[in-house]
Amino acid sequence: MSQSLRVRLLGVVSAWRGAAEIDLGPGRQRAVFTVLALRANQVVSREALMDAVWGDSVPPGASKSLYSYISRLRLALGRDTQVLVSERSGYSLRLGPAELDVHEFDALRETAQAAWHRRDVAAARAALDAALALWNGDALGGVDSPFATVQRQRLGELRLAALERHAETLIAASDPLVVPELQRLVGEHPLRESLTGLLMSALARFGRSDEALAVFDETRQRLVDELGIEPGAALRRVHDEIAEVPRTAPARPSRPTAFVGRERELGVLRARLDALGQGRGGTVWVEGGPGTGKSALLATAFADTGVQVVWGSPQDAATVSGPAVVVVDDLQDLDEAGLLAWHRLSKQAQVEALLVVAACRPLPRRTEIDRLRASVGPGGGEVLRLSGLSAPDIVTLIGCDGATPLAELTAGNPGFALDVLGAIRDSASVEDVVRRWFGLLSAETQQLLREATSVGEAFDLGAVASAMGVPVTSLVGPVEEAEEVGFLVEAGHLFRFRHPLILAALRP
Repeated sequence: MSQSLRVRLLGVVSAWRGAAEIDLGPGRQRAVFTVLALRANQVVSREALMDAVWGDSVPPGASKSLYSYISRLRLALGRDTQVLVSERSGYSLRLGPAELDVHEFDALRETAQAAWHRRDVAAARAALDAALALWNGDALGGVDSPFATVQRQRLGELRLAALERHAETLIAASDPLVVPELQRLVGEHPLRESLTGLLMSALARFGRSDEALAVFDETRQRLVDELGIEPGAALRRVHDEIAEVPRTAPARPSRPTAFVGRERELGVLRARLDALGQGRGGTVWVEGGPGTGKSALLATAFADTGVQVVWGSPQDAATVSGPAVVVVDDLQDLDEAGLLAWHRLSKQAQVEALLVVAACRPLPRRTEIDRLRASVGPGGGEVLRLSGLSAPDIVTLIGCDGATPLAELTAGNPGFALDVLGAIRDSASVEDVVRRWFGLLSAETQQLLREATSVGEAFDLGAVASAMGVPVTSLVGPVEEAEEVGFLVEAGHLFRFRHPLILAALRP
């Protein structure tokens, strides 16, 4: 009986039969093996193999070279083992679940995730310890090919995500070893805000809040200097919690000096104000991506009205009596208590002279917010969805000729358009503006767009999902968010970056 095969990709690419290492051959032959191993138990066509190994520079004799590589690999792996087989117009490397370290790593990550969700910190830590122990340096070591470059980045991102979750388990267990580990990781990835947030939380857990705030200041300065952006909302929340900054109710925004379009939405809100004057309350849900002008719309609609208008948290508005308007901005950031308070206000508005208005980003989705939104219509309320302005409206907003290309770049997003205009007028980098808006997206959407940039202006979502090692269904939400902000558009069965400048700004 032959000994089982063991393939290692999480380090230098190698294969073992028992205690004996298998000679995988020279560079390109090893690159062919790497593609087949990462696509284990799938048929990989000859064309796909050649593209993965040579990229855009496939030589005339590549087909013969590939045949030679496959023959030598079969001989090395054992012709009688049926490990490397020909199927239809391609080849397949047949591996069991325990024969490939990448498969084992993925299974252990899933085990850890399940344990974490059921709050079994010890089990999650044990699974992550085992998963991370599989690594021995950078993935796909010793292989230089276009495919390997993309996969090395993907696997490295998964390793970082596992390291972050591992750090969370150490923080939850109050293990002091987490601080030096996170300091090492932040030193290696100084612009990764999620790692910085974990380090700050760990320092605060062990009574080192001053050091945690100093880490934030250093990171903020680095982000401003190197990327021209401020820390994201998640990192700012960690800072505020450590600094014990009181959360104040959002101030009522002033009426914008320039406001164009949105005639239908203004009409709906003003009709609701008229109904409020007649003693009828109701609910309005205003949704749109960042920069679409939700706050500006509401500030315009509720300016110069004789009715009391309260901007703030739903808890603060719990004692308000009608007739009155209650506006809750950035509802997507509310915790469960805040969402429950808003739901109670919306019920109250069905029987009292109270107009309850929510402004919310629709993506990324949260199940509890989707439920609240779904209850608005049946409760007699209305949902207003804000998308990009038309090109003529952008021209009017900008107040200058030649604004049509700007409308195309920004998908008519007024906030994005004004930011780009400001950069042009200040002779600053428009690409930096694109990167700032990229920073507003969820981590999942950012990862999708980074992977897509390696393909080109247009890409097949299934191919990107395959490169990322995730089901294509898991990318539906990130694609929606990227379309919402205007970075992506559908192009037949493909997706493409809306503008070459967006692609250029997001490429590494």
